[in-house]
Parts: sequence; structure tokens; C-alpha cells
Amino acid sequence: MDRMSQILSEGVECPSCAEKSPQDAVTCGSCGAALRVEDPSLSVTAGAGLDSGHPRVPGEVPLEASPNFILLQKAANGARDASMPPEEYRAAVKRLRTLSDIGQKIMSTDLVKDRVAALPEDQRAACEDLLGGFVDIDAGTTRMLAWLTSGDLLDVTEGAALAERGFRLVERARDTASWLFAQESGD
Repeated sequence: MDRMSQILSEGVECPSCAEKSPQDAVTCGSCGAALRVEDPSLSVTAGAGLDSGHPRVPGEVPLEASPNFILLQKAANGARDASMPPEEYRAAVKRLRTLSDIGQKIMSTDLVKDRVAALPEDQRAACEDLLGGFVDIDAGTTRMLAWLTSGDLLDVTEGAALAERGFRLVERARDTASWLFAQESGD
């Protein structure tokens, strides 16, 4: 199984009991512990430090200024302080989830998987970051949507933190790909 298929199928290991749960699970099916978020007090800050280690290419928008990241923050903050009506929140989170779904579908096609498998390791790693980011955005937005029925703001906080981690992985993949392209073209 190639690494991209493995990312989609391997599931998430529970930090409490080490059992595997489905990739999109937010709690462990065995012990009920929260999955993926190390610090439940996070406020849209998970994944900070997921830097590619490469300089940002001039003209690229930093994550904090991207419209989708701003929408994520607006939705999370709007739920927390009750400034965003539930239907507006649902629409915002679903928009982010749709982008993630499209990315996962593209990255999961046989054509893309075959081409990624043929890439050098550094380029393949950037593609794996991209897919991993889409998976995290999907899981995070799923958790954020759960708040609409649970009323538990922890769904918003942990979901937003996981989605942010996904956005940071996507940003890292972009920065790495830009740097690799610049290296190959001699810039």
C-alpha cells in the first residue's frame, strides 16, 4: 500500500489506550478518549510550528491572511461567543469541508497516486503533507459540525484546532513545493 492510501486508511491511534479508530473519528471507539488534539484548551492554534523550513516565496499569502483560514477562525470564534447564527456557522464550516473533500478526492485518484509514487522523496513528502492536511481539515470540520447537535463547545475548539493543523500541513506542502520548484529552476 502506498503512503497516500495508508494515510486515508490507517486510522488514528488513541493516545490513551493505543487502539485504532477510523480516520474521521473524534473519540476513541474503545475507551472514549478524545483523538488528535493534545490540548483541549487550544483556541485555533494546533499545528503551530509545522513550518516547512523553507523560506516563503515572495507574493504567497501567509496562512493567517488566507480567506479560508480567516473563515475557520470566524466560525470558531462566532460559535464560542454566539456572534454567528447557527445556519451561518453551518454554511461556513461546510464550505471548508467541501474544499477538503475535493482535495482528498483529487489526491486519491489512481492517476495522482501513480504520479506521486514516481516522485523523488522530498516531493512525495510534500504531497503526503497535502493529503494529510486535507484529512485533518475534514476531521476537524466534522467535529465542528457536531457542535450544532451536541452544544458542546469542545467540539468547536478541538475541531477548529484539528482543522487548523490541516491548513498548516497544506501550507507546509505549498511552501515545500514552491521551494523545490525554485531550486529546480535555479532561482
